Amino acid sequence: LLETAIGMGYTEVVEAFLSRGADPNLRDQDGRTLLIRAALFDRPDIVRLLGKYKAKPDLKDNGDCTALMHAASSGRLDEVKTTRALLGIGADPDVCDCSGKTALYRAERSGRAETAQLIRAASAARAALRAEALEEERQRDVVQRQERLKIRMPRVWIRS
Repeated sequence: LLETAIGMGYTEVVEAFLSRGADPNLRDQDGRTLLIRAALFDRPDIVRLLGKYKAKPDLKDNGDCTALMHAASSGRLDEVKTTRALLGIGADPDVCDCSGKTALYRAERSGRAETAQLIRAASAARAALRAEALEEERQRDVVQRQERLKIRMPRVWIRS
């Protein structure tokens, strides 16, 4: 019933189920989560709703695809909005399937230029954040090493 509500775009019905405790990461027999179904049916509002209920955006189905991978190559009318919604709830644009293909590869391969551009920008932004975090961690390590050296260095008094 919940899967049907997603397919039909009945956001209120989906919210009613979720607000009463339905698992936002529920899977069907193909391993597809509710988020993957929302991506397949091109339902950006339901994607955002599932994100609000803590759906995990990077879970894969039995075909080793995430919701973002499905959205990137769907070719549906609201594909860009769905992709934007998935990235907005934290979907990782750099996740690969078992053959090393990402959502960006799928978008480019399917001729989805606008979707590919969106994913490329999200990937670059994540890379910049990772680089910034690594630099901050490196700076903390340098300070910690300097502190340890101060503790270990014997104090030598020089008399003149």
